[in-house]
Amino acid sequence: KDKRSQYVKNYPGQKDNEVRTTRYRWYTFIPLTLFEQYRVLSNIYYIFVLIVSFLPMSPLSYLFQLVPMLVVLIVSMIKSGVEDLMKHFEDKKRNEAPVLRYDKESGEFIKIKASELHVGDILKISEDMMVPTDCLFIGSSQEQSLCYFSETNLNGETAVKTMQPHPLFDKPELIGNIEEIVKKVTSNNEQYYVDLPEPDRDLARFDARLKLSNQFWPITINNVLLRG
Repeated sequence: KDKRSQYVKNYPGQKDNEVRTTRYRWYTFIPLTLFEQYRVLSNIYYIFVLIVSFLPMSPLSYLFQLVPMLVVLIVSMIKSGVEDLMKHFEDKKRNEAPVLRYDKESGEFIKIKASELHVGDILKISEDMMVPTDCLFIGSSQEQSLCYFSETNLNGETAVKTMQPHPLFDKPELIGNIEEIVKKVTSNNEQYYVDLPEPDRDLARFDARLKLSNQFWPITINNVLLRG
C-alpha cells in the first residue's frame, strides 16, 4: 500500500518520519571509531612510538606500548558503543510511539507508528502526548481552539504556553469543532500546499507559507508545534 500523503503530493526527498540520532551502523562501528580515535594528534603520536618500538635498536619492548594503547582503545570503543546503543533504544521508542492519523477512506483517526507519518497527514494529538513531528496547528476541541503545550524537551522551559490555530482556520464555524476542521482540510474542492524553506537550527524561527489555489498565507513559529 502506498503510504504517501493522501492530501498533498509528496515532497521530494521526504520518505517517512523515522528518527535516527545514532552515529554508527553495525558495519560502520569499527572503522568509524578507529577513524575518530586516530585523527587525534596524541593518538597518532602513540602509534608512531609503537612503530619505533618494533625496531631492533628500541630500548623497550613493543608490548609496553601496545598493551596500554589497546586497553585505552577498547575502553573508548566500548564507551562509544554503549552511548550509541542507548540512542538507538531512544530512537526506537520514539519511532514506535502510537500516533492517531486521519484516514480519508474510513473517515476516522487510526493508530499508526510515528515513523510512518508523511507530509500532509492530519494528526490528532491528545493531552500529555509528545508531538511526533513538526505540525501546523489548525485547531483543537478546547475553548477558542487553543492549544496548551510545553517546550521542556526542546529548550528546558517548563512553562505551559498557548497557541492559536493558523489564521486560515481561526474562524467562528471551526472553533472547537474538530469534525468541521477535518472536513475543510480533506475537502476535494480545496487542496492545501505548504512551501517550506531549508531546515534551520534556529528553534525560534520558522518561515513558510500555506497555499490554496492562488492565495497564500504566511506560516510562522507561532503556528507550528515542533517535535518533542
